[in-house]
Amino acid sequence: MEDRDYTVLCQIERSMLNELSSSGLPRARFYDYVRGFTPKTIRPSSALKTLQMAQVFEESSPQKNPANIQACRIWQRRLSQACEGSMEKVLFARFPWNEPLCPEFRDEDFPDSPGAVRRQKRRGTAGLVYTLLCIAFLALLVLLWQINFYVCAIFVFILLNIGLWLILCVGRLRHEYRQLSLSRSRATGDVREYLDKFTLRRVKYSPRTLKRLARLQMRQFFGINVIKFS
Repeated sequence: MEDRDYTVLCQIERSMLNELSSSGLPRARFYDYVRGFTPKTIRPSSALKTLQMAQVFEESSPQKNPANIQACRIWQRRLSQACEGSMEKVLFARFPWNEPLCPEFRDEDFPDSPGAVRRQKRRGTAGLVYTLLCIAFLALLVLLWQINFYVCAIFVFILLNIGLWLILCVGRLRHEYRQLSLSRSRATGDVREYLDKFTLRRVKYSPRTLKRLARLQMRQFFGINVIKFS
C-alpha cells in the first residue's frame, strides 16, 4: 500500500529547502498537515519522515528545544528498530508493521545515545555474571550433591536461557519503554502533540508480556506469523 502521507511530506521537505532563507511557511504547512494524522492513519515511513523533519525544524529554530530534539532522535531510533523486525515491535500498540519502509529509511542508521550504549554493556556484563553463576551451580549440583550430570545440564541450560532472555531482552525493552515515555512527557508543542498519537505498550514481567515476546521471537527465528499486535 502506498504511503500517501510520506509523499506529501517529501513535497513539503522540498519546498522547505527551496524557501529555507525566506519564510516559515513550510514549517507551518508541515505541522498543519501532521495535525491531521490519526493513530489509525500513521504508517512506518511517514512516521519516520515526520520525526526527521520535526528534528530539522527544531534544530534550525531560533528557540531550540533540546527536549524536542532528543525526543525526535529517540523515537526515530526505536521506530526504525521495530520496522527492521526487532523486539521493539512490542512497544508500539496498533501499528501496521506489515508495511515495508520506503527506500530512504531501509539503510538509515539512527545511532543510540552514549548512555544507552553504556546500559547495554552493563546488561551484557550482568548476563556474563549470570552465566558464570549458572556454571558454578551446575558444578555444585554434580560434585557436591552428585546428581546426574545430564539431568543437571538440561536444567541449568533451561535456567540459563530464561535468565539471559529476561536480562538482555525484557530488561532492555523495559528501559526503552521508560525512555520513550519520558522523552514524550518532556517534549512540548507540536512535537508532543504528534507523539501523543502513538500508543505505547508497557513491558512487564508478566505471563502475557512474556508470551507476546516469545511468539515474536518465534516469528523472527522461524518466519512463523504467530502474533497479532493489537
